[in-house]
Amino acid sequence: MDRVESLIVIVPDALLRRSVVFLLEAEGYRAQPHESIEHAARTGSARQRCAVVDDASIGVTAGCWEELGELADEIVLLHDRAPGIPAGVSVHAVAKPLLGDRLVASVRAALRHPAAST
Repeated sequence: MDRVESLIVIVPDALLRRSVVFLLEAEGYRAQPHESIEHAARTGSARQRCAVVDDASIGVTAGCWEELGELADEIVLLHDRAPGIPAGVSVHAVAKPLLGDRLVASVRAALRHPAAST
């Protein structure tokens, strides 16, 4: 990697969040951890190319997907059930339990996609 990519990590469970951040930072990414989508929107910096999001942080309304779209171009969704993803959202799904290689491969794939115009 020529430059360090900064990612948003949205995981409600503190232990899982720390594990995901550790894994991504060990791979050379800069991770911005958040406990919720609302927290990321309130305290996050500029829009990022990629957000790693646990399905436990996804609400039942479509509004959460719109908020995620404001935070990042690509979403890597960590899920333990079949995700209901609305059309038009670029999502790379990774089934839980997590294996480091699958998560890192999904992040790399998300970052290879051309950035959406903002």
